[in-house]
Amino acid sequence: MRKRWPLLLAFFLVPAMACTISTPRRGDATATFEAAVQATLTALAGTPPAASPPGTPSPPAAPATSPATQPPSTAIAQATATPGCTYDAAFVADITIPDDTELAPGTSFVKVWRVRNSGTCDWDEGFTWVFDAGDRMGGPASVSVPSTAAGSTVDLSVALVAPDEPGTYTGYWQMQTPTGQRFGTRMFVRIQVVAAPEPTATPTPT
Repeated sequence: MRKRWPLLLAFFLVPAMACTISTPRRGDATATFEAAVQATLTALAGTPPAASPPGTPSPPAAPATSPATQPPSTAIAQATATPGCTYDAAFVADITIPDDTELAPGTSFVKVWRVRNSGTCDWDEGFTWVFDAGDRMGGPASVSVPSTAAGSTVDLSVALVAPDEPGTYTGYWQMQTPTGQRFGTRMFVRIQVVAAPEPTATPTPT
C-alpha cells in the first residue's frame, strides 16, 4: 500500500497545477505541465522503497524422532506352588469290643480300632492316637501310631479297664500330628459295666 501513494499524489497534483496556470498561451501551459510531470517523477525516483515488514520466523522443524526401542521381553519363570498335603483319618471297623459290650466291673480289656489314613499325608514317626474326651477308663493319654502311608489302614489298640461301678461308659480317641494338631474322625469305645449276678441260694433238702 505504501508504494502506491506517490502515484496517487501525482494523479491529484497534476490537475491542480494545471488549474493554477494563469497564462493562456498554449506553449507556456505545455511547458508548465511537463515541468510538473518531471517534478513528480523526480519525487518518485527519490522516495526509498518501503521496507517489507519482517516475516514471522518459522519455528524450527522438530527433529525426527525414531520410535522408542522396546527392551526385549524377559521370560519370568512362574513358580508352581506344590499344594500341601492334608491330614485325615476314617473309621473302618471295631476289631475288638463292639459298641455296648457288657463287662464286669474292673475287667481289663484291649480295644482295637481299624483306621484308614484317608488324607494325602503319610503318618510317619511322631503321630499318636490320643484320648480326646469322655471316660478314659484307665487308659494312657496317648499311644504311638505305626508309620502308615496315605490310603493304607492300621490297627490301633489301647489297653483299658472297666470302671468299678455299673453303667455305660464312653471314651473318645483321635489322631494327632507331631505338632499337636488333631484331625480326622473321633472314634469311641462304649461299654456296659454290669454287676456280677448275686449267687442264688441253693435250697437245702430236708
